[in-house]
Amino acid sequence: LDDRLSRALAGLSDMERTCFVLRHLEQWRLREIAAELGTREGTVKQAVFRAVRKLRPQLAALRGEDDE
Repeated sequence: LDDRLSRALAGLSDMERTCFVLRHLEQWRLREIAAELGTREGTVKQAVFRAVRKLRPQLAALRGEDDE
């Protein structure tokens, strides 16, 4: 799992990866991430959305789903 997640995260931009990790793995709030990165909440929200959209097909097999 760790290896597959690491490979999938490597395919994200730095901003997407940072926002995804802080939001979904570290459980930070969007406003906390925005404050830490010196950006707006909307920018963080978009980066998380893009990251999830990119990761979902790559990690679908781990959830027992077919790749779409």
